[in-house]
Amino acid sequence: MKRPKLRALVPLLLVASACASGPDYRKPEILTKADQKPEPFLSANTGAFSTEAPMTHWWTLYQDAHLNGFIEQALKANTDLRIAYANLERAQAYVTENQGAQLPQTTIDAGESRGRPSLYAVEVPATEFTMNIWHAGGAISYDLDFFGRLRRLVEASRADAEAAQAAYELTRVHVVAETVRSYVEICSSGRQLEVALRSVKSQEQSYAMVEHGFEAGHGTSLDVERAHALLEQLRSAVPIYENRRKLALFRLATVLGMVPHAFPPEIENCNAPPQVSTPIPVGDGVALIRRRPDIRQAERQLAAQNARIGAAIASLYPSVSLGLSGGTTALTASDMASGPATYWSLGPLIHWNFPNIIAARARIRESEASTRAALAAFDGTVLTALRETESALSTYAHELSRHHSLLEAQKSSAAALEIAQKMYRAGAGSFYDVLDAERTFASSDAALAQSEAELADGRVTLFLALGGGWEPASSSSQ
Repeated sequence: MKRPKLRALVPLLLVASACASGPDYRKPEILTKADQKPEPFLSANTGAFSTEAPMTHWWTLYQDAHLNGFIEQALKANTDLRIAYANLERAQAYVTENQGAQLPQTTIDAGESRGRPSLYAVEVPATEFTMNIWHAGGAISYDLDFFGRLRRLVEASRADAEAAQAAYELTRVHVVAETVRSYVEICSSGRQLEVALRSVKSQEQSYAMVEHGFEAGHGTSLDVERAHALLEQLRSAVPIYENRRKLALFRLATVLGMVPHAFPPEIENCNAPPQVSTPIPVGDGVALIRRRPDIRQAERQLAAQNARIGAAIASLYPSVSLGLSGGTTALTASDMASGPATYWSLGPLIHWNFPNIIAARARIRESEASTRAALAAFDGTVLTALRETESALSTYAHELSRHHSLLEAQKSSAAALEIAQKMYRAGAGSFYDVLDAERTFASSDAALAQSEAELADGRVTLFLALGGGWEPASSSSQ
């Protein structure tokens, strides 16, 4: 009976390989629509925003030299970025490792041994039971990868590396936003502290005046106690803003890769939050999906999981490799170069490690379920990105409206306080009216400062939701 030749099996292997390679990856429909048109954000219909594409270096809109310098330092020294870049390097190395598995594998061996070989394998006198055997040889083998296991592993590792690149870019976005947010909070807290100290100073003057009047026989002890209570209430806000500013300084130092107490001293007393004088460019929803690195990371993770389905399916099939080996074996070193001592072999090898079918098919189902989960995660990431942006736009727009009302209220309360003080000094009004006007003005002044802080923080939240600031990042930037 003749042995079946390998070439007779090749057509069968090719047919089987088409089934074993698994499903080819297709990008989610939301990324592939050719007729996608700009989709304006629902909450961007005010004069505070423009439909222009967001700037790459969005923080330059603040036109603040200190802030620009801090961001440059953070992008060089931040520890989270260092971790993300190391993860990227590891993922890229894994791609190289899987690509290397597709190349021919080479082995070389040589040595001398002493022992007793089989008398049938080596022609030696029967009286010589032990002897020296010299050997040198090498082999080259190449996995033909008929069933696409190696190809799918390379595809998966590449997608993982691209996901790691997106993760690095996402970290960059967060580092920039955290740097700006910390700086903004330092200055906003300084502004609120300034307002609180101003209110305290004003109330100290009023308290001294009413106390002096009471000692001179004017007014009542009730007026004195009310004035003192308001003074202490205003003083109680000072430590809050001092602590907020100190915590923000510590946070900025950490983002910059420094110990907390090494915060930049030049901004310790900042009391003017950076402002944006032009409408904020926000683009549209379609551009957002293409720009945000967390969406790209989720999409690449989906591609990697899809490729692993094919790798799992290929494990059910045999491994076909082509091998070439050769060398020399002799009883003495001088005979190793002789013709009879040499040998060689060339031929294909089919290696089929029959797997546990139940476990192997379970791994395939695991890969398929992981792919479905990755698709759901991608969809969720897109929806979250759109929600975060719409929410940031709405919050910022409504805070602008609130800020306008608070500004008018502060102006009116300042005018009311001036009137109450004039009437009291003229004897036409009571000190209670003055005290009430002072309390109203202090509350309005603090609320306005708080609104300014929330606007400043809201800008950072909006810029973070828009997902810009990663564009200069590359694997060679470190």
